[in-house]
Amino acid sequence: MIPSPCYIAAPYEASDPMGVAWHTLRAGLLARIAALDGLAPILLHPSIALIYGEEDELGREARRLRTDTIVELVARTTLGRMYLLELDPPQPADGTIILQGRFSPGVRDDYIAWTRVRGRSGDIARGTWLTWEPRARRHGLGAAWAALAQRPRSTGPGEGGPPQSLAALLEDLSHHPEALEGLAAELQIAADVKARS
Repeated sequence: MIPSPCYIAAPYEASDPMGVAWHTLRAGLLARIAALDGLAPILLHPSIALIYGEEDELGREARRLRTDTIVELVARTTLGRMYLLELDPPQPADGTIILQGRFSPGVRDDYIAWTRVRGRSGDIARGTWLTWEPRARRHGLGAAWAALAQRPRSTGPGEGGPPQSLAALLEDLSHHPEALEGLAAELQIAADVKARS
């Protein structure tokens, strides 16, 4: 039996390369969950910068149009699914847990493209990082999920605390190869290619 396609809609853009890499790793883990759920995930994150570029408006517009096409193709398949990762909402200091997130601009575009074809309830599983966690744990991906819960940051001189970097994040995630199955290596290759260009 051929598995149903599952488009992975997750944040991508960030103000720095580490943020983009972090979003890409999170999307990769969501794709891994889709695969373990028996679906055939479609994840564009690792190839976006190499195919479309990301620095200028033309690159962003070209990416959006082509992504809409892919989203609509998956939505038009009878068994097509979408796994959607919402942005994490700020959590209040009183300990209340807010589960309802919001869409990044790219995820909003993906959602609109999907609902144009399938309507609002059209086979979309959606939630924030926190709401996807139980499914990750059921698949044995809890440690990798926890490693990606907080966005890594680089600490500059005088900021204190241990420095966090993309390299440190990838090293931490390398201890969970079952979760990412080569995504970290693909990101490193993409970064190397981009650095040479």
